[in-house]
Amino acid sequence: SEAITQAVYVYQPIFDADGIIVDLEVIRVNEAAHRVPLATHIVEGVRTSEVFVDPSLSIDAANKVWSGATVQPYHIERRGVDADVPMVVHYEVRTLRVGDFIVQVSTDHTTVTQLESADARFRLMADASDSALVLLVRDTDLGTYVVAYLNPMARKQVPSLRYGSPLPENTEMFPTDVAEQIRAGVPIRRVVRHHVLARHSEFMVVVSPVGAEEVMLSWRELTTEESARDELRRSDRVLDAIGRGSFGTIAVFEPV
Repeated sequence: SEAITQAVYVYQPIFDADGIIVDLEVIRVNEAAHRVPLATHIVEGVRTSEVFVDPSLSIDAANKVWSGATVQPYHIERRGVDADVPMVVHYEVRTLRVGDFIVQVSTDHTTVTQLESADARFRLMADASDSALVLLVRDTDLGTYVVAYLNPMARKQVPSLRYGSPLPENTEMFPTDVAEQIRAGVPIRRVVRHHVLARHSEFMVVVSPVGAEEVMLSWRELTTEESARDELRRSDRVLDAIGRGSFGTIAVFEPV
């Protein structure tokens, strides 16, 4: 038990006159159990009825395994303060019979729950962002980065991006020459100039490492409102010239 990272608790069952387990006395906890948040009061010599918020879960599981039944893990949630910080922790508890003792192994699912919550918050903020955001994951088989997430603004500005697909080689927004710096964990900022017909735009591109194999790519347009109007006027003149000199039919639509 000392060699595993899960918290392990060994109990001496306490029976009533009918041979039913009515309480559990802690006789041994491993080192990992001493570091469990909000559970440092569960030590040798205490009973579950004295320290558990809901001891019936442990006692019911203990009675089942004592009679030879297989018990599914149950989940508990604990709320409290650890080092002056309010916490909510989640555990999955497995119950076993080992000889004349009851053993419980507790696995902390708090980190998983927090990551799920953080991921949900990230997606809400990313979907509402005015900047284009793309999360890239390194694919070792392909030897390049593939798209793991992109927000609506990124889909609008680069329609060719798809989930699971590698970045197109001609994507100006991804400065591929800074891969070594990305792996070194250094955020990179680049100003990229984008040309479409007569319109010239400038984008601030930020490449940030996220973990060992993930990269967050974001960009936003730096073009000012006045220069944007000038660019649109030039673009209109180019389109008008193309339209007048064309042998085909050209129609330009403006979104409403």
